[in-house]
Amino acid sequence: MLTPDLKWSTQVKTAVESANKMANWLLSVFSVRCQSTMLAIFKSIVRSRLEYSCPVWNATLMSDIFKRLESPQRAFARYNSSCKGLSYWERLKFLTTSRS
Repeated sequence: MLTPDLKWSTQVKTAVESANKMANWLLSVFSVRCQSTMLAIFKSIVRSRLEYSCPVWNATLMSDIFKRLESPQRAFARYNSSCKGLSYWERLKFLTTSRS
């Protein structure tokens, strides 16, 4: 979804809204939030919505759009039971380096 001024902001907004809706739904459905399960769910369902058409608009992104794209990941990582009390960057490091 390219706007008349050749910006991808509509596509990014739609992708973020879709990912947020799916992340919220998944968090409401899964009461057990172990690291391996939540990471697999995030990668397969939520992140795929964010990455849709990414090769096309990725080169044109600005930092504020990156922040919007990162917001579903930030929220999803906050609810992982293994990461309580960690900062956002510590949660990301923990989720990507440890295996359970």
